[in-house]
Amino acid sequence: MVCYFAPDRLVWENTKLSYSQFLVWSFQGDLAKYYESERWPGWQQEVSNLGGDQVFGIYPFLFCDDKPITERLRKPVSISEVYDLQIGQRDER
Repeated sequence: MVCYFAPDRLVWENTKLSYSQFLVWSFQGDLAKYYESERWPGWQQEVSNLGGDQVFGIYPFLFCDDKPITERLRKPVSISEVYDLQIGQRDER
């Protein structure tokens, strides 16, 4: 089964999908609906400006409060920085 690290809860969630099922969902599922709370007007243009080793750092973090994504600070950061912040630190405990 494929697991997903939920950035709004900081937990691994079981998708209850096999790898093959997950690939089908990834290419044919309703991703716009799934990610609607993590997208904002103009996100496509902003994402197209990211480097291949970047993601958006979002503050306040998605797991902190219920503030809409449109009201949060977003800036490009390295993937390794986000990994270390959200996952890497947990590996050291």
